[in-house]
This record gives sequence, structure tokens and C-alpha cells, in this order.
Amino acid sequence: LSDVDGDNINDILIAHGGNPTISSDVKIRDSGYLLLISGLNGKQIGNPYFMPDGKETYMSPVLYNQTIILFGTGGETVNGALYAIYVHDLIKLMILNYQHPVENFNRHLFNRFPTINSSYALFESVSKGVMVPPVLLDIDNDNFDDILVSSFDGTLMLINGHTMMPLWTKTFDGYEFYSTPAPGDYNGDTFNDFMLIMNYGEWDRYNYSITLCLDGLTGNILWSQQSPYIQFGSPLTLQTINKKFDSFMYRQIGWNDTNFYNHDKLLHGIGIQDGE
Repeated sequence: LSDVDGDNINDILIAHGGNPTISSDVKIRDSGYLLLISGLNGKQIGNPYFMPDGKETYMSPVLYNQTIILFGTGGETVNGALYAIYVHDLIKLMILNYQHPVENFNRHLFNRFPTINSSYALFESVSKGVMVPPVLLDIDNDNFDDILVSSFDGTLMLINGHTMMPLWTKTFDGYEFYSTPAPGDYNGDTFNDFMLIMNYGEWDRYNYSITLCLDGLTGNILWSQQSPYIQFGSPLTLQTINKKFDSFMYRQIGWNDTNFYNHDKLLHGIGIQDGE
């Protein structure tokens, strides 16, 4: 974040919370919180901001459009949400008597969302949490960064950054994922798409994994590859100078030969053999 405590050095916002030693059967847990840390000396600034729904948190906070913080709540077995709060409001809650600058942002952006302690719930999951930071990227070329929300229950939602209305929602029943989707133009239509890796089963027992490419405009499946092994790593995008030739790189376990690279095909990628 820009300087908060007046020492002319940018400061840091972090998330704290989540206890992996607690049994999965325990649904009532200590609330996570956001902390302001001095960029000069590493000391805490002001008071913690506790999760508005009282849930745990595992997601790193994300700065959106320089004026908004996005943060997630919940875990593998605890429901949660993706929240948005204006940086201006967050700092006022954390630092008493904070001398804030004049507001210069759209106060009506989140009017339709429920609010708790100045935070707005952009997406809510009924069974599991939001632990993966969202992908921020202008998908529909309207000059506003859109928000791809990933819930641990296998739900993806793309939110329009201009209207905050969902562009599409895709749910993969029975799947869970820890990894961040990788954006890239995989089908050559000049719009960014998404690649993601999910495991089938329920924490902490999984049966297999699947790697998918989704059309960025519709959420429809463009390509998929199943593996008998579980995977937790995030895929990578290989961007090119020339448009329509982005590729993806992913890790494949248990295959003798997964190299397939062909610009003539609808999709093109490079499978990296794990060596097992």
C-alpha cells in the first residue's frame, strides 16, 4: 500500500489466520484478520481488521484498482466469501484519528452487495472457502479489470470490473483446487482464456486431477486432460509477441509422452513429464 503512517515509505497489508492443526470436523474457528505492517521497520500499524464474517482466512489480500482490497475467508471445510473493502475505509477502521485524503473513487460500485463492517461480499460459498487470490484481468476488452473468483468448492465466477455483475459462473461438482488459474489466449480469438488444475475428491483424499482450459468469454471448456495423480501446482502461460499464439505449460505425472505443440490446432500446449 502507499504510505499510511507518514514516513514516506510504502507499507504492507497481510492476512493472518487459519489453523491447519484443527480437526476438519470443527467448524467454529478463530477469526482471521488483516494487519498493516510498517514498510520501514516491520512493526504493526494500528489495530487488526477481523474478518467480517468471523471466519478463518488463508488468502493473501489483493489490491484492486489502487482503491480496493479484495480478501477471502473460509477454508477446506469452512464456508466463506470474497470480500471487497475500500482502502480508505479499511485504514480508518485500523487507525484511530487517521487523517485521510479526500475521497476520489466511485462510492456506488458495490451498492447491490451486502455489507458487514464496511466490507462487501462479492461472492459467497455455502460449503467451502475462498482461499485462492482472484485473477485480475480485462477479459471483455472494456478497459476495466475483471475479477475471476475461485472457490474451493469447485466454483469459478467471472465478475465484470465495470458493473460488478457476473459475466459467467462455472461449477465443477466434486472438484477442489488450490492453484491459481493461468490466463492466456488459448483459442486464438484475441480474448484471454483460463487454464486451471483441479483435484477430484474431498480434502484430504483425492482420486485424480484434471487440467482444463476455459473460454474467457463464456466459461465453456475448450480442452481437458485427466491424470490419475493429484496436483497442487499452478499452470503457467507462455505469452508470445504475436497474438493468437499463447501457449500453456503444465505438469503431467505418469505419462510416457505428453508433448503436443502445434500452431495449426485450436489449442497448443507443452506437457512437462515429471519423470515418475
